[in-house]
Amino acid sequence: MASHSANSLTGSFSTLVKRASGIAIALTNQHEDGRYATYGRGASVTGEVSLSSTHGITSVQITLEGKVEMSLNSMTMPYPKVLSLSSTLWDSTRTLDCPSTIPFDLVIPQTFLEPKTGTTYPLPPSFDTAFSLSDLHVSCAYNLIVLVNRSRWTPNKMLTIDVDYVPRNLPSRVMLDEPFPFFDTVKSAPEEWRQKSAILSPKPHAPVGPVHCDWFTPSVRVFAKRDRVPFFLQLRGAESSMKSLYGYVKQGREEGWTQRFRRVTQDAHVAPRITLSIQRQVLIDTSSGVHIARSYPIGTGSLRQVPPGYALTALSEIDVLTVEYEGEIRLDPGLSAAGFDMGTLRVSDFIVLTIEPPESAGSYYENLRQVDGVRIVTG
Repeated sequence: MASHSANSLTGSFSTLVKRASGIAIALTNQHEDGRYATYGRGASVTGEVSLSSTHGITSVQITLEGKVEMSLNSMTMPYPKVLSLSSTLWDSTRTLDCPSTIPFDLVIPQTFLEPKTGTTYPLPPSFDTAFSLSDLHVSCAYNLIVLVNRSRWTPNKMLTIDVDYVPRNLPSRVMLDEPFPFFDTVKSAPEEWRQKSAILSPKPHAPVGPVHCDWFTPSVRVFAKRDRVPFFLQLRGAESSMKSLYGYVKQGREEGWTQRFRRVTQDAHVAPRITLSIQRQVLIDTSSGVHIARSYPIGTGSLRQVPPGYALTALSEIDVLTVEYEGEIRLDPGLSAAGFDMGTLRVSDFIVLTIEPPESAGSYYENLRQVDGVRIVTG
């Protein structure tokens, strides 16, 4: 059986067998019915090659290859191979007859050397943006290739197997099991939360004041794809500003306005559009010095208003209204790769908060967009 590092994949494994062109390859420590072979960081690729006929064979080679491909609107940006690990399993100088079954053992290196800068980077995971971005395509693909060379007038034979390279990463520590109610946990364990502040600014000459925004996410900045990332959001401002932001219109007597304001804050047609998500950014530094960046969502947040939905307090001589939300961001269950950095190509993750005023307040307030870097790992 192949020996794996502590960071390699775990589970129940058997032997994966693939056949083509009179060549069969059996890979140990794999899922028997898998479509491709899967390996973790520093794993051993072990198995054996079987040949239906050894007539005329001069050598048998096996190569583990890793290629990065980048293209923008079908314009290819070349990049050297990140991995080319070869071994000659047999050649005619060793013995007179080629054996019909030949064992092999390759160890996947954990790093590669970036040729332009001479910098060493971790070997990137298998990765593909084919279903995420329209104009920019980036892929990192690995293959295991068996090449059977034959005598001069006999065609060579080759068998190729797709390899899924998934270096395993784990968060350094876990999040709170019960993050809510927020004010209870932030009081008992303030170190578990990270606060960022921003201002929803009024447009020039608008007859309203700023709205302050405080948002909290876990102080842990590394999340596994199975995690639900909690958040808490507080908007506060002068009574007149908050009423303008939430499209509040006075109706009849002022008595009971707080109840009406609460209903307004829960009305999606007049309340600001608030979204929290996790976005993945793909950034390429081209040889000409041009930066190409594209982003796509890998996690979607759902938020709910915290009862009673508002709070009215006195600050100096100005009444201040506060509206609070809580929720979780769920990651795409199909996410298969963590972010990575290989110099020319970087894949990074960010929590993104956006607040878009409703149409009724569009002439008063600018949109707000805030980002905070995180790292999503496969877990």
